Amino acid sequence: MISLQPQQLITVPESSGSQVSQISNGFLVPAAVCEVAQRIVSAGGHAYLVGGSVIDLLCNRIPKDWDIEVFGLDYSQIGALFLDYPCKDVGEAFGILKLVVDGVEIDLNVPRRDNKVGKGHSDFVVEFDPTMSVREAARRRDFTINTLAMNLETGEVVDEWGGLADLQAGILRATDPGLFVEDPLRALRAMQLLPRKARTIDPATMQLIKGMHSEFPHLAKERVYEEWRKLLLTAPQPSIGLELLRESGWISWFPEIEALLTCEQSPAWHPEGTVWTHSCRVADAAAQMREHIPEQHREAFVFGALLHDVGKPATTVTPEMVVGVLAAELVNDPAGRGGRTVVSEFRAAMDSGRPRMY
Repeated sequence: MISLQPQQLITVPESSGSQVSQISNGFLVPAAVCEVAQRIVSAGGHAYLVGGSVIDLLCNRIPKDWDIEVFGLDYSQIGALFLDYPCKDVGEAFGILKLVVDGVEIDLNVPRRDNKVGKGHSDFVVEFDPTMSVREAARRRDFTINTLAMNLETGEVVDEWGGLADLQAGILRATDPGLFVEDPLRALRAMQLLPRKARTIDPATMQLIKGMHSEFPHLAKERVYEEWRKLLLTAPQPSIGLELLRESGWISWFPEIEALLTCEQSPAWHPEGTVWTHSCRVADAAAQMREHIPEQHREAFVFGALLHDVGKPATTVTPEMVVGVLAAELVNDPAGRGGRTVVSEFRAAMDSGRPRMY
């Protein structure tokens, strides 16, 4: 029988030594999730909640996604259990079955191994194995906090890769360094996960990300775009992810944003500093406001906030630039016979009180 019921508190092994185990979680695990798990167990399988929902439950947040990894049953056996529910068959090639139970969207997946055969994010041959251990199934996941699994029969959290300690400490750490570097998209996943699920990135993991820099051209634009959407639409402080992009060097693949780093501004108008600093602050402010924006306009709002000043590097005029033009003009036309000159325009601008730098 499924022992986990709605409202039951989540427990973790005492041996974990993590304070996360002391969190009292009052959020309801939907009855629909328990019902799905009940069918799986009754058929001889084992149901584990995996992914972001486990992190959210442990941190007393309401999960938005419910992903169940099913051990002991193959894909066809799982599908046969839920013929009476609205179901989207993503396909046996992906090993994912999408259910809607009482309005709750639930993804069911079979444990798998990903064998890399190319350079892109999708260049993997997938091998499904319902007999895998929970530890081996979790090994392919990008970061340790994402390896946590909750046994839906007992309500216990299984921690095979140190995810609980990293969750408590707020550390984003690669699970298996060898497997991590096989998927370059994980660098951008770190960009959007760090401000959402952690506070700092493990130095060794940062080195892995830096080493994957040259792999960016092999990523599909659609997948890159999706990671940016998650950063700007869900992170409470997107600037943390942007700083990771800068520190890792991956910002060079986004030259319009990279140019903001060294674009100075008039301290009279922008005492905070460069256009980069200004844009990071605007992105954070937009994150605080986005829930008040109509959903159909929200994406344009957050992207517009980040990119509102991308034209500045190409159009900014500094005093040093003006001095250079003045010097050349005085050499070529020392008497000023050319009429309206940069000199006269500059003097007029200064007399009108317009800033020298915009």
